[in-house]
Amino acid sequence: MKQYVLKPKYIKVGGLIDVVKKTVTEGVALIVEEEVITRIEPIGKPDPKKYRIYDYTKKFVIPGLINTHVHLFNLENRSLQQYNELSVVEKVFHASEILTQYLDQGVTYIRTVGCNGTLDIDIKRAIAKGLMEGPEIMAAGPALCITGGDSWKWSIEADGVDAVRHETRKLIKRGADVIKVIGSGGVLTKDSNPNVAQYTVEELRTIVEEAHMAGLKVACHAFGSQAVLNAVAAGVDSVEHGVYMCEDGAKALAKNHIYLVPTLVCESNIAKSNKKARMLGIELAHAPSLHEEHLKSIQRAIEYGVTLAAGTDSGSPLTGHDVLVDELKMYNACGLDPIDALATATINAANCLGIGDQYGSIEVGKIADLVILNKNPLKDLAAITSIHAVFKKGKRVRS
Repeated sequence: MKQYVLKPKYIKVGGLIDVVKKTVTEGVALIVEEEVITRIEPIGKPDPKKYRIYDYTKKFVIPGLINTHVHLFNLENRSLQQYNELSVVEKVFHASEILTQYLDQGVTYIRTVGCNGTLDIDIKRAIAKGLMEGPEIMAAGPALCITGGDSWKWSIEADGVDAVRHETRKLIKRGADVIKVIGSGGVLTKDSNPNVAQYTVEELRTIVEEAHMAGLKVACHAFGSQAVLNAVAAGVDSVEHGVYMCEDGAKALAKNHIYLVPTLVCESNIAKSNKKARMLGIELAHAPSLHEEHLKSIQRAIEYGVTLAAGTDSGSPLTGHDVLVDELKMYNACGLDPIDALATATINAANCLGIGDQYGSIEVGKIADLVILNKNPLKDLAAITSIHAVFKKGKRVRS
């Protein structure tokens, strides 16, 4: 039986955007063998008998984008109750649409941080087996929260050191790649106060201990400064939101090199959409000041040198799965240069997830997740939407 060997790909680009060195190199060829970038060199004259040649000499290339805060359902226009009434087949169908949407936008890796059950874990496995198309997924399954805590309706309630240890181990057994914990109140649960911390440092530290022992990272939902400080003291790997974070919280994140995932676009949508929020049952007591305070918090974080990793909270009420570029624009408005804003969704995001050795930048030896753009995103971040082609693991999946 004749065996077919795939030719290496020779990808010619007009401009390579290096998010590590913060440079743009013109006239570059990427040589990709199977999934991996094996060489980066000036454009030459490749032999078409030896290479499959792609000519993007009038285009720009950036790394595949990474969204670190996603929920693999769509509550943009439906309540959680309406979602829960869907059958498993319907939920999988909707998830498939979402995953297709991500690839269309050049998002080749996502981290799901809270699911009503383990649908995200199951879908991750289906993608790995080639049964579904979509970005790579780092899946959390359901989050952990205190009894009656924020997001309790789609989380696992556990109180005390022994209980959180047991539930963390159960999540690891079920196939979670990351542990999500709710460390404060929020705005999606009735009577929840986003400024009030939930979980003690001891409980959080136990979750971190169990996760780290299994080689997993911990992402902690924290709106107010006390919750942020608790998360830092417990040794979490990333803090999600940081809406009401004060100076002490920002300094603690920076000092301990803990990533902040802002999700600015989600809180902005909630603050702007009071009427629709009411229809979906969202707690509105803190909504009017939400976005304004959040912007101040992120500006403060940037000022103190906190490393941001891009996340949108897509799938939560009022926020769709097509808003990553809006999130990056907000970082830019808060003080990050375009290249640094782009880094939040590439190399920073990859490092936050612990996959920076393989993803997040265009370098020899890394996975060939690439996005070919018609325009230079460093001149206007909106150019990220001007997609010409997308490669995932060396295979062109969009053109």
